[in-house]
Amino acid sequence: AAHAGGEGPAAAAPARFTSPKRRMSPVRGQKASKPKPPWLSSEAHHKSWNAPLTPSASMGSLNLHGCEGRPKEASVRLETSRGMAPDAFGTPRILHERTAPAVVVSPWPERCESEFARAMRCVESLDFDPLTFDRDDLAHVLLELFVRVGIPQRLGIPVPKLQRFILAVRDHMLDHPYHNFVHVVDVTHTVYVLAQRSGLFAQMSDMERFGLLVAGMCHDLEHPGVSNVSLTKSDVRYKHSTLEKHHSMRAFELMVDNEVDLLRNLNTTKYYAFRRSVMDIILATDMRRHGEYVAKAEEYLSERQERSGGEESQGPPGPPSEDEHCADSANSLCSEPLSETRTRVSSSPGGSVPIQVALELLIKVADTSNVLKAGHVARKWAVRVTDEFFNQGDEERMRGLPVTPTCDREKQTRVGLQKGFIGFIRPFFQAVAALFPRLQQTVDQIDVVRDMWDSYDDASLEEEVGAFPDYAGPGMPMPTIESDDEDCSAEDGERRQSKGAVAEAPGLPS
Repeated sequence: AAHAGGEGPAAAAPARFTSPKRRMSPVRGQKASKPKPPWLSSEAHHKSWNAPLTPSASMGSLNLHGCEGRPKEASVRLETSRGMAPDAFGTPRILHERTAPAVVVSPWPERCESEFARAMRCVESLDFDPLTFDRDDLAHVLLELFVRVGIPQRLGIPVPKLQRFILAVRDHMLDHPYHNFVHVVDVTHTVYVLAQRSGLFAQMSDMERFGLLVAGMCHDLEHPGVSNVSLTKSDVRYKHSTLEKHHSMRAFELMVDNEVDLLRNLNTTKYYAFRRSVMDIILATDMRRHGEYVAKAEEYLSERQERSGGEESQGPPGPPSEDEHCADSANSLCSEPLSETRTRVSSSPGGSVPIQVALELLIKVADTSNVLKAGHVARKWAVRVTDEFFNQGDEERMRGLPVTPTCDREKQTRVGLQKGFIGFIRPFFQAVAALFPRLQQTVDQIDVVRDMWDSYDDASLEEEVGAFPDYAGPGMPMPTIESDDEDCSAEDGERRQSKGAVAEAPGLPS
């Protein structure tokens, strides 16, 4: 009555009935809300990627001196749920802490006409040796590859955007003995030549040609100079292909950077189709998946033989003509990027291979093609790759980690590693050559290189080529990883191994 008369405290509103099933317990009600992942948040997260490499107090810095004596500092770690959140797929990935724009617009280097002419004389063959050119000359070579395929004209991508993209990739390659910008140019040029010789360029759409060259440029983007195997041993478990996932994700971060803006002409559907294709091509370079691709090549080879009734082909066809390479632009299949209507390309009169699988096979051959080059070129790359291997082994030993067998300088020789790798990779090359007969002569070079190594030992090889300096140096902190993944158990490792994954093989590149 007092309340009704207006005296005393105001009358409380009647409480609404809430079903017991919907009531929140006091403990649950006090739980802090889950923060939004950085990749969904404001521009602050994206700006954090757009910065030069800087050392961090919580992470060691990598002081790397390149072929030209230019030091680069980088701090490498892996994203986890402790600290910055993982990517949208829940996969941890290597990152570089950044505090300023990733792509700084710098002037395109002036072209040296004499060196450019020397490169163009052999750019259509595997005689091209990128180790004899400087970084500016190699940037012009990469641009010429895009121009020869017709990317600026056919896809409407301005040449200045391609130039900025090439310079961005060059600036984000660390100066290791092997995984450096020269290796990037070598693989991109090699996959260009292989696509020409196999006749696949004539059957690929413009976007597929573009994607193949982009994947060649970015397949080792920001490579830390150590293998996935070494990263696994340096810390806790994580999902496979960590390096390759980092390369592909960083590639697209550069391509969509405001200073590059390489993919502006693509609508949403074409962008995601292009992204999926390029990422799959880059992921194919993970040597732990080597057995998977050997099985794929043999599967399609068997399919071809069944379709042809077991008849042998009449020999490899000749090289494609210029008209075949420059396919008629009126053909809708060539003007439709990554069209779902053309999922297979012909590899021979008796069979066909899915276009995406063909691209992945080509990048794998190009990434391991040092043994397909002329002898003097193969020897220089052999010294570089073994230097990087031995640097990794030395660091593993210093940190008390199990030394990767192929990286132990106390038990391995440079020449022995090359012979072992040739024996390991040759069946794959032969299977690819059987699928694409126009590559048979190219693949046969591996036997010439194998015989060459019989006349060399480490002493004579180092005397001729010269051993490169210890780029990493003693005490270099290795990239470490932190992961909350519980899926990568021993059973998971055995499952991947049963699918043909190769953990270690003689002379296996990292």
